[in-house]
Amino acid sequence: MIILGDTATTLTFQLHVLNQKLDATASYSTSNTIPYSSSTVSTVVGKIRPRGEKVCLILPLDYNLADYILKTNSNLVNNDYFKNAYKGFYLTTANSTFSRRRFWFYQTI
Repeated sequence: MIILGDTATTLTFQLHVLNQKLDATASYSTSNTIPYSSSTVSTVVGKIRPRGEKVCLILPLDYNLADYILKTNSNLVNNDYFKNAYKGFYLTTANSTFSRRRFWFYQTI
């Protein structure tokens, strides 16, 4: 396993919900501006750590969001309904004095 960068620095990670879908055929970089909710659905202070053969960051979702996802049956009919309701997630270390990193996640399956 290869881990690049400073893994010893503690960072403040914040997770937000995207307001629009990402285009699965497009390329994105940290200079892209993608609309996301100003509400934070998870905040974790920690370090990225290896877990077996993978590098992981485990972010628990806000209880209200998780409850809403599980109880809104109309969005759980199939994967297309789910992807339309939940566009993806925006992960940032914006509150960190170390760096500002941005990541987007969108499941295409």
